[in-house]
Amino acid sequence: MTIYKIVAFIVVTTLLIYLHDLIPKGSGKIGKSSLRVYFYTVNSELRFLLVWFLVYALAKGKIWRFVIWLPILMTTYQLLIRVFSLQATTYNDFNFKFVISLLVFIALIIFYFTKKRKEYTNE
Repeated sequence: MTIYKIVAFIVVTTLLIYLHDLIPKGSGKIGKSSLRVYFYTVNSELRFLLVWFLVYALAKGKIWRFVIWLPILMTTYQLLIRVFSLQATTYNDFNFKFVISLLVFIALIIFYFTKKRKEYTNE
């Protein structure tokens, strides 16, 4: 990835958050919020997702690259909830299964890095 592509990516993702300004105030309703607020939140989630994919691409060859999948998956989930207007459904409620999955993922990361550290000190 060249520096020009990275700079262009940063400029595009920075400007993505301001797309909601192109929509006139007081236009249409989607759910409980205006169309401008909807596009603002969707574009901000999309921007975060694109930045996480950039971080994943730049981490090529690193041993910790798999760790980036957690924020990518969480941001994708939130983006899908916003795009399909599922905020008022059970998909957006607090769920112990999600917390358990998150804790298991964190435990696996800790286990992986402690195992790598032991392998590094044994060599």
